[in-house]
Amino acid sequence: MDMGLAGKVALITGAAGGIGAATARAFAAEGAHLALIDHDEQRLGDLAYELRAQGCPVSTAVADLSTRIGVNAGIDEALAPYDRGIDILFNNVGVCVVRPFEQVEDADWIHTWQVNFMSYVRASRKVLPLMYARGSGCIVNNASDLARHPEPHFPDYVPTKLGAAPPSPRGSSELRAASAQAATGSAGQARRGGACGGISRV
Repeated sequence: MDMGLAGKVALITGAAGGIGAATARAFAAEGAHLALIDHDEQRLGDLAYELRAQGCPVSTAVADLSTRIGVNAGIDEALAPYDRGIDILFNNVGVCVVRPFEQVEDADWIHTWQVNFMSYVRASRKVLPLMYARGSGCIVNNASDLARHPEPHFPDYVPTKLGAAPPSPRGSSELRAASAQAATGSAGQARRGGACGGISRV
C-alpha cells in the first residue's frame, strides 16, 4: 500500500518498543525518513540499527520526555539531520501502571500527567512552527480505549488519555489555515508486562 509517505520526515516519541517501534517499522516500509525519541538508549539503538540495515534514514535522540527541556532538546537533536524539517509527529510516549487508586501517590499522578499529556502538548507546540513554515504537516496523538471505556486500576492513566483529544474548533481552524492536521487514534489496547496503551492507526 502506498500511503504517500516516501521521503516524509516522521518524528515518533516513545519509539523504542511496542506501538512506537511498530509504527516506525510501518513508516520505514513506506519510505519515510524517521526521527525517533525514547529514554531507552539500548532498545532505541537496536531499532535504529535494524531500520538502517533496511535502507531507511533514521536519526535518534535519547531524552526524558517528562520535562519541557527533555522534549525540546530531544526534538532538536532528532530533527537536526533533516534541517529541522518535519511532516508528521506521532505523539506516542506513555506510561501506564496497573494499580488501585489508593496506591497512586502525588508523585505518580504528576509523572503520568507529565509523560502522557504534557509531552504531547510540548512536542506539538515545538513542531507546529516548523510545520507552518513548511506549509503542511500532521500531528497524531496516541489515545486509548480506556479513555472511552474506563476499567479499574488505571486511575492516573485514564484522565491523561481523555486529554489526548483533537484540538478545539478554534485550534482546528488555525491548523487548517496553515494546511496542518491533527488527529487522535485508538484502535484497541496493548498490554505487556503490566503496562498498557492505545494502538493508533496513523
